[in-house]
Amino acid sequence: MKPHNTRKLSPREQTHLARYGTSKINLDDIGEKPVEYITGKAEFYERVFKVNSDVLIPRVETEELVDLVLKDVKMITKDNSPLLLADIGCGSGAIGLTMGFELQARNTMAEIYLSDVSNEAVEVAKENSNIQKVNPEVIKFKFLTSDLLKSYPTDVKFDILIANLPYIPEGRVDHLGESVKDFEPHLALKGGSNGLVYVYQFLDQAGEYLTSNGLVFLEVDHTHTKQDFIQYKDRFEYQLFQDEYGQNRFLRFKKL
Repeated sequence: MKPHNTRKLSPREQTHLARYGTSKINLDDIGEKPVEYITGKAEFYERVFKVNSDVLIPRVETEELVDLVLKDVKMITKDNSPLLLADIGCGSGAIGLTMGFELQARNTMAEIYLSDVSNEAVEVAKENSNIQKVNPEVIKFKFLTSDLLKSYPTDVKFDILIANLPYIPEGRVDHLGESVKDFEPHLALKGGSNGLVYVYQFLDQAGEYLTSNGLVFLEVDHTHTKQDFIQYKDRFEYQLFQDEYGQNRFLRFKKL
């Protein structure tokens, strides 16, 4: 039998467990289980979201995706009608709900759809919609189970589509840290052989769900480059952005 070594917690993990009242947990019982799954809580954009094994733990880099979207929101003008946004592959709802909370703080009306192929993930996102009160005259959240955009109403045209889909090349998943590969849902990690299977499927669908000049924001793997999206150059103008660590991470597409 493989010898078991008691896990050593990082200062961040220790702080997280102490903050949510689980610092006395027996480390021999938990292996490499992420502290967020131990507490059932994850911090994102200065709010606390419920998480469980049905959803990925929101990453700090993804906060930068929210920042990118918020910058563009200021340039979209609507005639007393709400912005229409969607968070596809919403998981815990961290991105779409944060957009709603932040837009309310800016007194910007929005209708935000949150969807996932997993019913269980959609239920988690619904629960998280209650972590902060919203005025239904300013922000409306709508939840649905959908394989990418397949179950979306075809008569609704969105100003912004945001997607953080499974993007890790399948062959790399088994080489991820134990806390990720052994505990986080592989459905939300594996993006096919090149990490772009679901991303391409989504982009193929996206155009018909966007307003003219509508925007798409994606989070991708650090190995992905602008060249990987060259087949969309006649449908979208697009830019690649790096995260704070200098890694390729986000794409912004504007419908042509």
